[in-house]
Amino acid sequence: MRRWTAWCFLFWGTLSGGLAVATTLPTDRPVVVGYVNYLRVGGAAGISNLNHDAVDVVVQGFVEPLADGTLAPLGEFETYRAALVSNVHARGKTAVMSIGGALPTRMRDQFAAIASNAATRATFASNVVTAIETWDFDGVDIDYEFPASAEETQDFTLLMRDVYRAVKTNNAGHLVMFGASTGYWIDQYEWDRLGAWSDLAFYFGYDWRNPANGPMTNPGQVQWTLGGHRIEASCRGALDFMLAGGYPADKIVVGLPFYGTDWSSWYEVMDTWWTNRGAWTLHADYLEVEIDGVWWTTPECILAKMDAVLDAGKSVLADAATVRGVGFWEFGHEDPARPDLSRAIRTWCALHRIRIDAIAVDNHVVMQCDGVPGIQYKAETAPRLTAPWTPAATNTPVADGPVTFTNDTPAAGGFYRIKGRAVF
Repeated sequence: MRRWTAWCFLFWGTLSGGLAVATTLPTDRPVVVGYVNYLRVGGAAGISNLNHDAVDVVVQGFVEPLADGTLAPLGEFETYRAALVSNVHARGKTAVMSIGGALPTRMRDQFAAIASNAATRATFASNVVTAIETWDFDGVDIDYEFPASAEETQDFTLLMRDVYRAVKTNNAGHLVMFGASTGYWIDQYEWDRLGAWSDLAFYFGYDWRNPANGPMTNPGQVQWTLGGHRIEASCRGALDFMLAGGYPADKIVVGLPFYGTDWSSWYEVMDTWWTNRGAWTLHADYLEVEIDGVWWTTPECILAKMDAVLDAGKSVLADAATVRGVGFWEFGHEDPARPDLSRAIRTWCALHRIRIDAIAVDNHVVMQCDGVPGIQYKAETAPRLTAPWTPAATNTPVADGPVTFTNDTPAAGGFYRIKGRAVF
């Protein structure tokens, strides 16, 4: 059994200080969006135990759009809403309500009816604003699955325009986002116009079944779209289509699956993975592993998929493009007490943004960075400065908090860095 690790270059520069300033949506690293529908482990009582540290935006589903433009909570939305929003806000994160979803299927036609009529669009947009304010959300996610004709495509743009204008007029800081088809309906959007009427597009990368559950690439395999286009049957194929169509890369969030191709949840297989994780082979194209006939995006797959869309040096997208961030469906597919997948997302973000928070230069040097569980940190100096650091080699924090390295060599003219790797 082997330990899966990945080294990542993190900081290199002259000695300097300064603290990073936290914002609701990060501007210096990718944004992370996580959905909540219902928690399979712990139920609504487990909301406070979610891995809120891993996300910037929590999207709660779902609210039904009725054909007259009014809104009605679906399923357990009301059971979770108040506690979820309260917990998200208590941690300084953004809470968004999602309108729509795949089920019940009548919602597709209800969205189409709303979008096709100017008066009903206005009513709907007004009700969205009222719901955001009444329920204390910070924005809205429009999950229309899916426009399916030239007329519906144009109407969807008008719907997003009217919602965007209404939400932003009420509060310019509130988010407006929408969900985008995995592949078949990917050409049923006016990609060159929607960028003006949305802050984010959440791409449902997790809904492929060919055979992987969100294959990052799939060379030689073709997906025909509803409008007669041919794309690679993969996340790359759909994302390249969006980008070529004119939607801004810095507004795209790629959804990753927290469930397997048989619809089972990660928490159901995590013990098998932990016990035998050295036995699984990462598929070179899908960036997934097959466990007992089911395809999964495991923690190491999370890191690889994030590299593929967020790291320009490893990007699989056309022209080495990178997108705004990643997200996942959904928190309920992992055990809040053992959040392997959301922790892996946080690990990737931390690996790509380690900063020296404090340096004291006297007769020695002290370097600190914010530690994240699951990362092994290492301090290095330029070759001419060879005195050892303490801790001598590495530090793997088991809790959030500062990681400190000390070097007794005087620092004049020296260069220092901290490196890290994920350790599962």
